[in-house]
Amino acid sequence: MSELAEALQGYQSALASLPENKTEDAPARVMSALVARDNLARTMAAAPAPSSDALSQVSELDQRLKSSAPRIKSFVGASTLANWREAVQPQPSAWWWSLDALAQEPSPSPVWAVVAALCITVSISLTAEISQRFFSVGADFVSVFSLITQAGLTLLAGSTFTQVGQQSIERILNSWNIQPKYHQYWKVGFAAALLTIVLMLRLSLPGIATLYNQSGVYWQNKDRQLNGAIESFRRAVSLNPDYAEAHYNLATAYEDVQQYDRAIEEYQSVTLLDPKSYIGLNNLARLYMLQRSDFAASLALLNTALALEPADEQVMYTLLKNRGWANLGLGYLTLAETDLQQALSYRQDGAAAYCLLGQVYEKREDVKASLAAFENCVRYEPNDKLSVEPSWLNLARERLATGGSQP
Repeated sequence: MSELAEALQGYQSALASLPENKTEDAPARVMSALVARDNLARTMAAAPAPSSDALSQVSELDQRLKSSAPRIKSFVGASTLANWREAVQPQPSAWWWSLDALAQEPSPSPVWAVVAALCITVSISLTAEISQRFFSVGADFVSVFSLITQAGLTLLAGSTFTQVGQQSIERILNSWNIQPKYHQYWKVGFAAALLTIVLMLRLSLPGIATLYNQSGVYWQNKDRQLNGAIESFRRAVSLNPDYAEAHYNLATAYEDVQQYDRAIEEYQSVTLLDPKSYIGLNNLARLYMLQRSDFAASLALLNTALALEPADEQVMYTLLKNRGWANLGLGYLTLAETDLQQALSYRQDGAAAYCLLGQVYEKREDVKASLAAFENCVRYEPNDKLSVEPSWLNLARERLATGGSQP
């Protein structure tokens, strides 16, 4: 057998021994194939011109080696191939020492990079919005945990598009035996998974707001820890600005601590979010009259609430009593009397309605009727403490003490 034939046989045997899957001896087998190709090149250079059959066989074997380049690169690693090349210092024509270059996959479509970048950008934007909502009222455990989780995921996903991050991801994907041509798709999938997680958190904000609202109700009703209740309600409306119930509860808590301007703002939000909230309309009208003496605006709100025709008799009493109050403030005494009498038809022991009715009669200079109304105001006040303003009760007591005479 000639030297060329032996070199061809050795090259063929080395190629046949290349593993199909990654094994511990894969680098050694690859090295054997490259050395065999080196030996064939030296033999061909020293021998007379090879026959056409020999050249055809060399070409066929070379194609086999080239087609194995991606597999060899994944088994051995580009860095190992580069180290071998540095050690051997091959001639430029010795292409087999540059299998890592031959194994380069065609550049993926830029569309995938755009999709991945879009997912990361949207994730970062949503993370910033969610964090802003959580921290608008200050930090607590839930807000800090949420921020750390989102920031960590976003940073991890974003690192796939940095040089160091790409190298790390490449090593991980290679360790999972994922072919390089699929790496870009995995990166896009990871970015999409992150976006899905952030979207799920964003969609869960109304549910988290509900939990904060329930916590606020607990502190407000059971332990009267109003600062804690206000903080919980504020977090609820920050996480879900369209949460009318939380706005209403926050308004009542502000009233409890006598922050009436803030209470008015929250009741205004309630009426905008839920135009059919007759309780919100009533409470806003009441504060307009108490804090701003704006009886005209109150009258409009109360008319809107009464147009909803609430079925609850206590609610009807309250609305009619307050509309009578607004009409009294505007000087519409007949309308005020009508409203207050109608309110009393829903609740005969309505002390607040009697207090206001006494003022209506007093303006008409009907002393007898005003004293009778003031007497009922004082009599029924213990059953209607929340509705009776202290100034009304004091006026009723003074008029009863003086027999209806005014100073």
